[in-house]
Parts: sequence; structure tokens; C-alpha cells
Amino acid sequence: MWRLLFVLFPLSIVGQAVTPEPGCTVEYFQYVVSALANDSMEGRMAGTKGEKKAADFIAAEFKKIGCKPLHKNKMVYPFVFLNPDSVQENSVGNIVSKIETKEKELIVIGAHYDHLGFGKYHSRSPFDKSIHNGADDNASGVAMMLGLAAWCNERKEELKYDLVFAAFSAEEDGLYGSKELLRSGELDTAMVYAYLNFDMLGRLNETKPILKIEGLVEHPQFMSVLLADSLAGFDVRKSDPIFKGGSDNYSFETLGIQGLSFSTGIHEQYHKPDDDIDKMNFEGMESISHYLQFLIMQIQQLQSIENKN
Repeated sequence: MWRLLFVLFPLSIVGQAVTPEPGCTVEYFQYVVSALANDSMEGRMAGTKGEKKAADFIAAEFKKIGCKPLHKNKMVYPFVFLNPDSVQENSVGNIVSKIETKEKELIVIGAHYDHLGFGKYHSRSPFDKSIHNGADDNASGVAMMLGLAAWCNERKEELKYDLVFAAFSAEEDGLYGSKELLRSGELDTAMVYAYLNFDMLGRLNETKPILKIEGLVEHPQFMSVLLADSLAGFDVRKSDPIFKGGSDNYSFETLGIQGLSFSTGIHEQYHKPDDDIDKMNFEGMESISHYLQFLIMQIQQLQSIENKN
């Protein structure tokens, strides 16, 4: 029953002026996922009108939260990319914002917002041309990023580093959005201390809840700032090596930027039309957000120790 309510409630919100206060709450997560995974977004395929609608929504949420553009009056960064047919496409672009402190170093937090449109490319149901809404992949990651941006903005006086939040496009076709941000010079990569990636965080299993973290094999120093599994409310799998080309964290890794990627894992609906909101576990997302809040604040302790050494 609760999942049915999640389907109906947020859709009524999207159609009205009243929206939940941004933050790491069930209500806000379901609001964001409902908006991005709505049929009106037509699957958010890079280079389409649906991508533009999704980008406009995310930019508006960043402004609502109080995040500033990465550079003055510029939050959206267009780019071109090659689709799987090697045809050049124009992307609306990455949406990049920041929370400024007085520090020089920064942490980047990212999630891709594009998906498969009507399934022309990459679909695991290749003969079904229905809208692929991508509720978990990756409206859930964007929702987590936005919720944490709001949470961090309320605590910016406690931060010892700048935070940059990036919603990437064209991830599905080859990590083009994250590659472009790193190539463009818009981001001073020498100042990036770490990257945190959110990709598919909406399907925490109710009977055997597991959060998977890529990057701890390569960067075990982060182990010391993770919340104990016994306090998390779910098991944390820390043994997944970074999957080459799997998600946007790989783009940062190739430049030598340490990072972690978080996911609740692949499921039967992955890259299919029925990756929809009725399958989501928003209460699980809220639990994961508490784990990530702890990590974000604890990383600055690790950073301080390394700077002293």
C-alpha cells in the first residue's frame, strides 16, 4: 500500500506549485524521482527535449536549495558527444553548482540524470519502444544529490572544503558529461580532494539490504571515515573494485582523483521500461542519506590529517 501512495502523492505535487522542502526526506526524494521519471520527461535521453526538461528541473532545484552556479550566472554547460551510431549529438549539458566556503580544496558530488529515452540504445528490452523512465537509473542518484546539497547548505559553516554538485548528462552513451567537465577547465581538478558518485540508490532490498561501495579497494583510507555497519541499518559491501567505464567515478579515477561510488545494485528492471517509481524504496534512500551525511562530514577529518602530514 505504501508504494501505491508514493506513486500517487508525488505526481499530485509535481502538478502543483507546492513542493516539499528540499532535504534528505522520503517526501523530497519521492518528489524528485516522480518529476524526473514522469512520462513527460520521455526517458531523459541525452540530446532530446526530455533531457532539456530534466535539466531545467534540476537547475531550478539547485536554485531553490540556495546553491550557486559553478561560475557567475552559469549553471548549465552544453557539450557535444557521439551517440552509439557515431552521430554527433548536442547535449543540453551538465548542471553544476557549488556551496562555497573559505577553503581552496573541494569535493565533487555527482550523479548522471540522463537515461534511455524510448530505448533506442542500451535497452535490455530492445523490442519494447516504451518510455524508459529510469526511476532508479538514475533519478534516484539525482534525488540523493539534491537532498544532500540542501542538507549541506544548511551546514556550510561547518564545512572545511567547497562542495561542487554536478548532474551529468550522456553518461549512458560513454560517460561523456563527466569527461567534458574534467576536460573543459571549468573545474580546477588540482583542487579536487575527492569525488562521490551516486548511481542507482533507490532499490535498497527490504529483506537483505545492502549498500555497495566501489573504490574502497583502490582507496582504503576512506574505510576509517565510514559509519560502522552496525549503525547504518543495512550491510555495506566494501569489496567492489572500480568498474572500468561503469559510471562517472571512472572519469575522475583516470585523472588520479580518489573517489567512491554508491549503489544499491543492478536489478531485473535495469535498462528496461519498468524501472519505474512503483519499485522504489524511498525509506531506504532516507537511511542511505544518513550514512552519506556522516561520510561527508567525516571526510574533512581525513583531509585535515593528510594536510598535516
